[in-house]
Amino acid sequence: MKTLVSTAILSLCVMLISSSLIEAQERWDGPVALSEDYLLTNATLVPRPGVDPQLVNIWLKDGKIHQVGPNVTGAIESEVIDLDSMYVYSGFIDGLSHTAVKAPEKKDDDKKERFPGINTYVQAADQVQAGHSSIAKMRKLGYTISHSVPKGRTFSGQGALILLQDGEVEDLLLQSGVSQMAKFQGAGRGKYPNTVIGVMAKWRDLYRNTSIANKHMMQHKSNPGSSVRPSYDKTITGFLPVVSQGQDVYFETGSALQIHRAMRLQEELGFDMVLAGVDQIWMCQDAIKDWNGHIILTDELPDELDEEKEDLSEEESGFRQKRQEVYDLSMAQAAMLEKMNKAFSISSYNTGGKDVLPNIRKMIAAGLSEDAALAALTTNPAQLLGISQYAGSVDQGKMANLVVADKNIFEEGAVIRYVFVEGKKYDYEKKKVKKEGNASSDINDVLGTWEWKSNAMGTDITGGLVITQDDGNLVITQTNSMDDKERTMSDPTYENGVLSFNFSGTDGISFTIEASIEGDQMEGTLSIPNAGDFGIEAERVSKPE
Repeated sequence: MKTLVSTAILSLCVMLISSSLIEAQERWDGPVALSEDYLLTNATLVPRPGVDPQLVNIWLKDGKIHQVGPNVTGAIESEVIDLDSMYVYSGFIDGLSHTAVKAPEKKDDDKKERFPGINTYVQAADQVQAGHSSIAKMRKLGYTISHSVPKGRTFSGQGALILLQDGEVEDLLLQSGVSQMAKFQGAGRGKYPNTVIGVMAKWRDLYRNTSIANKHMMQHKSNPGSSVRPSYDKTITGFLPVVSQGQDVYFETGSALQIHRAMRLQEELGFDMVLAGVDQIWMCQDAIKDWNGHIILTDELPDELDEEKEDLSEEESGFRQKRQEVYDLSMAQAAMLEKMNKAFSISSYNTGGKDVLPNIRKMIAAGLSEDAALAALTTNPAQLLGISQYAGSVDQGKMANLVVADKNIFEEGAVIRYVFVEGKKYDYEKKKVKKEGNASSDINDVLGTWEWKSNAMGTDITGGLVITQDDGNLVITQTNSMDDKERTMSDPTYENGVLSFNFSGTDGISFTIEASIEGDQMEGTLSIPNAGDFGIEAERVSKPE
């Protein structure tokens, strides 16, 4: 999002599984010290995939969904929010991401690591940063829980479940030691392993050595006096949950070849596996059909092809046709999994989630059902991560994690208006720009030099606007504190006291600023597709002579 916001302003996250599960239960199951008590009335509720929308009231209290039904009235102290038929869904669950995880600082000792890139012992829970900008960014997209993993190479470490809310680290952390993240990426030039063959050899070596270590540890535990207490390298102890407790290995497999390699390793060694960041499903459909496991797609889709030129050669036309076929197959991957009846989730892994809803809408247009899309964001990741008892659907007693949209969230133009995380409300209501029928439409009233300021995703940004006119047409140039470039805005209009204009980011996304003007003051919103609206203010510092 940092890139998206910068572009827009231009102009803008060793604990064993058993103990972790106990911690997770304690974390959410008791009363939460919250003052929030909300009654959401006239809500069009979609409690889970496959259930028709129903008009109900929802009472949120003590961080949980207290009651749901058409006649729920809440308490005297409840804050009533009339949703006026807005759609309510369970808060989205990101099945795999780097959200809130801060990359550890490199130390000189890193160069002395025995096995560079083999960081099985690293815990994402130790790298979670409260207040990390990605928390607010993902929450604004509807996500309320994230399975966050460390960044790294061959084995990057163990994932954690975090709540995407404000607060200290202890307020965010739900569960540690959730998973082991693995890739076919080598340790780097001059280090071992650095090839795919080396990575697979290291996998076999680590798994077998850890299995032997586990056997020795169990023998010593059953008869401590018969042997010396075993001591092992942290790489092996970090891998023990995979071998001894069935901890899922999330294997990044971005191609059909990598999918086949991961499946081969799993079949040979017998660990539990989730295929993550999956691509090229159409090239290995039979293998996936026969495989019993969960698949995680990213929300990333290929760029659309440019319009076909008329003067293409036969070779160029054939090449373009093949590119179009690959594009169409990529768009339809989620629909393929649904037709195979495979459990899958859609995550922000390696993408930051900036295009999640627009891209899911494209997947739906390519054949994915809305029920399957919603399941990929809610019930499926909840089941995969073992948190269905408190997340993934809107039911009495579950954690008050909700996303509220102004209409069916999969419809074009739907806007997220509220997100609730453990009962805490985050309001994304669009700031209304004042429009008065008798206000001026004379462009001379807006001409001059303006100084503007905005806060997007916690970042304060300032800049200047120079508004002139050319033969009765507005011309607006803009500068900002993030770079020294001067840019010309497109489609500027001024009508009934409201100035509006657009500009495009480097990725082609169009952004809109709409602001009301009273004298030398300007106030309005910057609208960023799929990210929301941010307030913007400006003051005129000079008028044309």
